[in-house]
Amino acid sequence: MKKIILKYPPFTALLISYSSLFTFHFSVAAEPERPNILWLVCEDISPHLGCYGDTQAHTPNLDQLAADGVRFSRAYANSPVCAVARSALLTGMHSSTLGTQHMRSRPVVPDTIPLYPRLFKKAGYYCYNGQKTDYNSKNLEEDKEKFWDVTGGHQSIAKLPKDKPFMAVFNTSVTHEGQLREDREKKYVVEGKIPTNPRIPTAEIMLPPYHPDLPGIRHDWARFYDQITMMDSIVGEWLDDLEKEGLADNTIIFFFSDHGGMLSRSKRFIFNNGTQVPLIIRVPEKWRHLAEFDYGKYLPGSVNDELVQFVDFPKTILSMVGISPSPKMHGRVFMGPKYEAEPPFVYFYRDRQNGRYDMSRAVTDGRYYLIRNFMPHRPRGQKPEHGYTVQRNWNAWADWFERKKEEAPPVYARFFKPKPVLEFYDLHNDPWQIHNLCLDSAKVSSHQGKINVMQNALFSWMIEIRDTSLIPEAMFYDLIGDGTPFPTVFDYGQSKSFQIVKALEAAKLASQGEASLLKRYLEMLGDVDPIVRHWAAYGIYLVGRNDMDLQKTLREFIQQETYSANRVMAAQALSICGDPRTAYEVLSEEIFSQVDESKRLLALNALEYANVDQYLDDKDWKKLDNHAHAKNKGDPLAYLWSKSITEFLRERRSSK
Repeated sequence: MKKIILKYPPFTALLISYSSLFTFHFSVAAEPERPNILWLVCEDISPHLGCYGDTQAHTPNLDQLAADGVRFSRAYANSPVCAVARSALLTGMHSSTLGTQHMRSRPVVPDTIPLYPRLFKKAGYYCYNGQKTDYNSKNLEEDKEKFWDVTGGHQSIAKLPKDKPFMAVFNTSVTHEGQLREDREKKYVVEGKIPTNPRIPTAEIMLPPYHPDLPGIRHDWARFYDQITMMDSIVGEWLDDLEKEGLADNTIIFFFSDHGGMLSRSKRFIFNNGTQVPLIIRVPEKWRHLAEFDYGKYLPGSVNDELVQFVDFPKTILSMVGISPSPKMHGRVFMGPKYEAEPPFVYFYRDRQNGRYDMSRAVTDGRYYLIRNFMPHRPRGQKPEHGYTVQRNWNAWADWFERKKEEAPPVYARFFKPKPVLEFYDLHNDPWQIHNLCLDSAKVSSHQGKINVMQNALFSWMIEIRDTSLIPEAMFYDLIGDGTPFPTVFDYGQSKSFQIVKALEAAKLASQGEASLLKRYLEMLGDVDPIVRHWAAYGIYLVGRNDMDLQKTLREFIQQETYSANRVMAAQALSICGDPRTAYEVLSEEIFSQVDESKRLLALNALEYANVDQYLDDKDWKKLDNHAHAKNKGDPLAYLWSKSITEFLRERRSSK
């Protein structure tokens, strides 16, 4: 029985036990012991680790972590780009539900949205995020000190508390795409963090089949593997420090990347190597009763083949430590006593990437991977794109394509050409997603049943989560804010005003761009719903029929339309349908009169896709140069991207 020592003066010191003359009764409720949680996050890598079978990788520390833990073979980020993926990771909700899906934007997210660190903090955990938040939201970035105890500063295991449980996130950015810049490479060589010459001679690099064999591409792949080894060393130091601080036996560890990557056609793209991530979870023996799976108990060195996605992470780890997850969270519990069944599919989204709009959705069951492109006219490799400014491989590939455009093999050329509406891949037989079975007349019929099932599941999921990307981003701030009942995109998306079934049907029809659907597009152009009208104009643009009656219809529509996004899309269609001069006048009016930079961004993009940027004269260029970008109207980051498209158009003009 526990003893209590009462300290009296020396001459009266007594040691009294509970079984002595005096019995003391205390009813102090002890806090239940809970494990620490440590997330070790790297950036921009697919499962390029030795433990995942990549023979070019040298990752001894992570290989050992996998030997001590569980390696997940089918783990995914819901978005192939950092801030969008991290938004889903923070909330356990899909970014396209929240309105945080457009890369580098600053929408407001309601305070009612669950945040896993806030729930941990409320439960008594110390919450630490050492280096990176990046949640793609204005208020989530501004308010991060409210749901994290500490953010920023030097990351040190020694700073973590020993007297209370912690939820900590450590991030290393040495594998981020920007670290392939020439100056960064030289810095790491000087510091002795990577070898003077790549560990793998560039001639020995095994290239993925979608990359042409070019020196700049081989160099970047070789250096990428050097950076992965450097990252592995950093993770190894953290793991060693955890042991030194006596915390390893009480800490559950997740290691993962924030999305796939990082060379061209991976990060930011909705292929498997943009979405699949490494995930290794190590649970100390003390806490392995919390790590049960459907198939049995936690087994060190085992491989878990279940489908796991980022929106599952918060719900799982909260549930494991006995904290109730929010019912708003979209994910499931994939580990622990409250395990929830594996879903048949997981889903992904790609939308605007900095200055370039796009909309693609994807679904996989782990073997088959279906992509539905809602803006097929936009090439994946279009400039401006951040990769062109920081990596050799992007420019090497693009320059090669410009020289070899007429003779380039389709596998290399398609990165720079419009996309098919539907893509379907067998990952078992085609892990690099080279052979689109939808375009293979000999094989598509045998897969048609699976294609239909997965495409229907994708559409149902979009409706279920109320995918706000069906709304043009340039229309967001017309539908929310002052004068409306909706303070945020999320609020509008959850309301009856957002007729999502109707909007999705319009987007599905429009993106097909078939001449046989032109009559239907014209009917949609008169719909009362502005979202439907936008997609109708896009469908007409894709048809692109040079027709006088069609031109007249579009001109009349533009004169009557109240939404800038719809006037812009109709003008884009008008140019392709045979009246480029009027189209340019409409677009230039939007560019020079709009204060909301997201509206200007759409119109600037349309100049290129309408093929009317040649009408910009010296007076117009001067106006563009002198434009005072509004940073407090609409999205506060949109001005950066309208500037980037303006600069691109100038470069395009000078190269002609």
